[in-house]
Amino acid sequence: MDSGVGFAWDIALAGAIALFTLSLLHIPATATVSISVLLLLSSSTSFDPGDNAGLSAAVRIASVLLLARFMWSSVAAQVRAEEVSVLDRCNRFVGVLAAAIFAYLAYATLGHGMYLEPLLYGAGVLLAVVYGKTLAQRIAGPDLRNGILLALLVAVLGSVALGLVGAGDSIIGDRLRGIAGNPNLLGFYTILVLALLLSYRRLGLWMLPLGAVTIAALVWSGSRAALVAAVLVVTMNFALRQSPLRTLWILLGATTLVLALINPDWMTGIDLPIFRTNNSRQSSYEYTLQVLADTRWHGVGFKAEATEVASTPLRALTHAGLVGGAAVLMMYAVILYYSAKIGRRTLVFGGAMVVHSLFEGWLLSPVGPMTMCFVATWCALAKCEARSSTPGQEARSPVPVSEEHLHVVT
Repeated sequence: MDSGVGFAWDIALAGAIALFTLSLLHIPATATVSISVLLLLSSSTSFDPGDNAGLSAAVRIASVLLLARFMWSSVAAQVRAEEVSVLDRCNRFVGVLAAAIFAYLAYATLGHGMYLEPLLYGAGVLLAVVYGKTLAQRIAGPDLRNGILLALLVAVLGSVALGLVGAGDSIIGDRLRGIAGNPNLLGFYTILVLALLLSYRRLGLWMLPLGAVTIAALVWSGSRAALVAAVLVVTMNFALRQSPLRTLWILLGATTLVLALINPDWMTGIDLPIFRTNNSRQSSYEYTLQVLADTRWHGVGFKAEATEVASTPLRALTHAGLVGGAAVLMMYAVILYYSAKIGRRTLVFGGAMVVHSLFEGWLLSPVGPMTMCFVATWCALAKCEARSSTPGQEARSPVPVSEEHLHVVT
């Protein structure tokens, strides 16, 4: 049934009703997290071509507030087994990262006579903090990971299915976007899926087809930034399971592969969108250098650029000059520092996200689906890594698998 205001809104409305019902029935947290993340993903889909920023923001607000309402009232006891230090680090990570983002936003707006934008985006930062802290404080790591993974798999598998049947605008210029708003967004989702799959200590056979379809979606999306980040996630997670000498060879191979993917001129014979050789970021580099030459410390102001700038650091430099660049460096430092405090696998994920943001500007949008999914996934990986290092704690998978179908990777 179409309500007349767009399919994305119909998904959001159905998700809100389902989430409220779950809160009344006390359904397990995994299902609730999945519905909430799907509600968040529905705020940026290919089904509603209308540019309705207000509706998109309303959907994200509904996702956060309904999740907070459910979690604060129902499952507070689930995190008692987790270490207080891990919960504290997750809370600090969310708060300090949000503060760095707000510092950039404040300087890029107030410094250019914009007074309404800081209030609106400040509310967005506060919303992101509530979202992140709710996930960190009120949901156990395995439940959080399983819920996010199930929601992202729905998005990725659904996108591939739409691409295969050629439904609507699921394919743009030979690049798959599926149900996502654009191909790069779909590519970002595939990174998160791969990171979540590789975080399980016990790897089941059910992960192989899911991983294969996810990689196919990544290649089909044509997102080169996502491909570089995915290579880092997969190779580094594999290297962590090997001896020091093998790890060294894997790192050398991964470095060579990443450098080749960044400049794939040698792959001109491969007819895949992801190996295209055009440099779509060249105009961004040139425009940013021009802005810095003219307004070194101030930039042109928030969303006042004449040319689209996709990179997070380049966009910050364009909007807020060198001060904006310093704010981005602080964001990167926060991600890497708190990731390192948790463990090596979380650090791998955090580092891969930093690399991805060098090519995409998602980190500067506190309530964008990419930023909020990143925060949720980071908290899930951090809590699960800390939990797996605690005696007696086992990571659970979202798919029931018998013992004979599991093997422990050493």
